[in-house]
Amino acid sequence: MEADSVNWDTIMELLPVGEGDDYEERVKEMFELFNVNDQKGLTVFEIENGVVDMTQTGDMFDSEKAINDSFSHASRLKWEKEKSMMDKLDYTQFKLFLRILRMTYNFYEAFNYVDSDGEHVITRDTFCEEATK
Repeated sequence: MEADSVNWDTIMELLPVGEGDDYEERVKEMFELFNVNDQKGLTVFEIENGVVDMTQTGDMFDSEKAINDSFSHASRLKWEKEKSMMDKLDYTQFKLFLRILRMTYNFYEAFNYVDSDGEHVITRDTFCEEATK
């Protein structure tokens, strides 16, 4: 993944975080925008298309792995689901998904900062050296 040219500040602004009415309103708006089929839940494809369209990251880097991993973790929030919701996230799971995705993007940003030589490998020594700066 080539994410070193990504403007992470812009992406982070688009992903809601926090609590309160403004946060809930932004998450609900995103859920409704991504929910193109008017179902109770969102599929990974609807979420991926929505996130890529919203953040405009399609040409910059492939966010599919981050989205799929975040979706997978968030889908484990409820163990007992209706059969029709097995491959979808409901609103509560979607909120968790957004938090996980935001954390994942934070890791991407930190990794690209530490991986200044572009090898996409960080040795333990390099990692510990950067942590002490």
